[in-house]
Amino acid sequence: MILGRKEYTERHRKFVVISLGLFILSIVLSSIIMVVGIVMALVNNDTAPIGNAMYAIPIASIIGGIVYVFLLYELEDKNGKIVLISAVILTVMTSTFLAINIQSVFEQTFGSINISQEEITELSNTFSQKVSELSAFSIIHNLVMLLAFFMAYKRIDSGDIPSSKIDKSSLQSGKDEWYCPHCGRAVPTDANICPYYGKQM
Repeated sequence: MILGRKEYTERHRKFVVISLGLFILSIVLSSIIMVVGIVMALVNNDTAPIGNAMYAIPIASIIGGIVYVFLLYELEDKNGKIVLISAVILTVMTSTFLAINIQSVFEQTFGSINISQEEITELSNTFSQKVSELSAFSIIHNLVMLLAFFMAYKRIDSGDIPSSKIDKSSLQSGKDEWYCPHCGRAVPTDANICPYYGKQM
């Protein structure tokens, strides 16, 4: 989608660039929050900052949801947009639920940094098991998001979203329309300005 962003309308190309920037931003912010939490925990000899750093999960999910909206919105029809927005809402809700519960499990499991290596190994296994149980809730929003991707793919595959690139051979064969590179809609071949988007062809 990133390499082929120019294939489907100028607006989609801009949205893909924005989504890529937001994706990088989510990684940077999440990394900063986690690193700050770990450093504060080591400095203060307290695991609470690490637990608080778990809130990087919903922050990253909110930004990630916006990334998906920019990435797919122009490729979806009305029903696809409903599925896409629903998937984003479910993603934010699920990640927030996971962050709250994982923080609780973390604080219950690791009460102090001053524990032996054997206790760390045992508690880590317990923590990983509980996190895996909570992560099962993420299956639902992942399936809905997958459906949004599939609906966009079907529109492209069926030709419902035409390529914005002009087919020179079709013009030579006498066909009386081509596609606007900005909005992707069919317009007459002699049009200088797209009647839908209002920009120079």
